[in-house]
Amino acid sequence: MSSFKTIGGSFSLDRTGLFSSSEKYAFSITPGIPDFSEAEKFAAAYEEASFSVDESGCFILGEFRSTDAHGMIQETLDFSMKEDPIQSHPNFGIGQAASIATLYGYNQTTKEFSINLPDASLLSDIQTSPSQNAGGGDNPMYGVTSFLNVQAIFRKNQTVSELSEVQGLFANIGLIDSPTPDLISIPEIPSRNWLKLAPKIVSRAGVFEVSEQWQLSGAGGWNRILYKPKS
Repeated sequence: MSSFKTIGGSFSLDRTGLFSSSEKYAFSITPGIPDFSEAEKFAAAYEEASFSVDESGCFILGEFRSTDAHGMIQETLDFSMKEDPIQSHPNFGIGQAASIATLYGYNQTTKEFSINLPDASLLSDIQTSPSQNAGGGDNPMYGVTSFLNVQAIFRKNQTVSELSEVQGLFANIGLIDSPTPDLISIPEIPSRNWLKLAPKIVSRAGVFEVSEQWQLSGAGGWNRILYKPKS
């Protein structure tokens, strides 16, 4: 084998900073003698390589692949709506004078609202529909068992050469902790806070794809008995 020449290649850079390259070379060989030694030495500078002999038998074709990390950051703030039991509504309030449960006659034994409003004197204090409900009564909460509750996940994704490049990657996992955005301005949501989830880490060809995640609480914030605030 006396020489080689470039026959092609490709390069890509994704939004998290993962840089990938693929280079193709042809190594001339003595016809009929597929000596891969020089191609294998050439491949030592790359992370992956593959070889084949062309149809003429005069060349070894080599493809060499490598990756690098440029530390770019990609962030996503994913809002959605989740159906939760009506009992978990922040204004449900069994036993409280102005709560949903009291005003609309929630029966703790049958776990449902009554067909009719419990006290006609309350009609001036609450909004009701002029039409009857499915049971023939005047209670707009009759038959209601759930409500739509907003939820959100904030994610920060990046590709790094070493995990130590991500500051605080393993700190405050499972604790009440605010996200640390670089790109997205997270709106303040009253009476709610964030919980830091465990990160997701994937090792790929000498680099690490890292995803940090925070989850938004329901109304009232995360339970401080179960989830402690970060120190």
